[in-house]
Amino acid sequence: MKKLILIAAVALMALPAAAQVQEAFPSYIQVNGRAEKEITPDEFYLSIVINERDSKGKISVESQQRDMIAALKRLGVNVEKQLKVANLSSEFFKKNTSVATAKYQLQLGSAAEVSKVWQALDNLGISNVSILKVSHSKIDQYKEQVRVEAMQNAKQSAQTLAQAMDVPLAGDFQENAIDVPFYGAYAEKAGEPLVADTLRYLTGEVLDACTVYDYETDAQEPLYDLSAVETDTPYDLYLQGSRSLLRIDSPLSASDKTLVVFRDSFGSSLIPLLAESYRTIYAVDIRYLSSQMVGRFLSFDGSEDVLFLYSTMVLQNSRTMK
Repeated sequence: MKKLILIAAVALMALPAAAQVQEAFPSYIQVNGRAEKEITPDEFYLSIVINERDSKGKISVESQQRDMIAALKRLGVNVEKQLKVANLSSEFFKKNTSVATAKYQLQLGSAAEVSKVWQALDNLGISNVSILKVSHSKIDQYKEQVRVEAMQNAKQSAQTLAQAMDVPLAGDFQENAIDVPFYGAYAEKAGEPLVADTLRYLTGEVLDACTVYDYETDAQEPLYDLSAVETDTPYDLYLQGSRSLLRIDSPLSASDKTLVVFRDSFGSSLIPLLAESYRTIYAVDIRYLSSQMVGRFLSFDGSEDVLFLYSTMVLQNSRTMK
């Protein structure tokens, strides 16, 4: 029996507390954590293709389909739930002058069941059968377990190194996961079902002290808007979604430096992670604020750092970038 092996590898950068005060460019410890878990799959997806060829003694697709369904039912397969047409057409098959084809996807629960079904189909002369993929009904849960274990291993490695260097670790953050499936803006364009992502955010002394000023509304906003996860745009959890100009103030940062980030929505989840290293962060989205208008709100004297944080789609779209 082949088993699934889930592997998670993470990189962790931990900042020594002493370095925050003494160094303009703080040193850090970078470690890797790895974990793996072996599981027995309980979801097997088969592709079944039935062909009818225009030859003497041919057997129609409809007839083969009836025989296949009868054989599957004898094996205890719930055909209504486990068997479906694999193509996106409303027809079962397409006919040219001499060929008709029907494609199906069958979900089974064990390797033993796969073996029995495979043999039964072969006995019917249906030999175009292949395994599309194998998985587990609790794959997301197992992935989370492995990822957490990898993080714990990385953290333990960082603590061991810091202890050997006789320095305490700073930047003690708590990771939080949102219990709402997230698919992203392009999921509906995918032809196959997708596994949902999990939105995560960090909390800790530095991040909890941050404030966000929205130039559009002239209001202070939270770094993470938890109310957004109950809407149809849960990604707005990060910096309230698409905003033209924000200022993030981080009074507990390790330096008094300023960072200007030109970004799109992909940068919203990353910018809070920079709050430990910059006292002030400006987040500029020139999809909504013309580049000619930036100088009315920001001035550059060469002391600030500048970061461009865009998806390739936006970078390649000259109209979007104005």
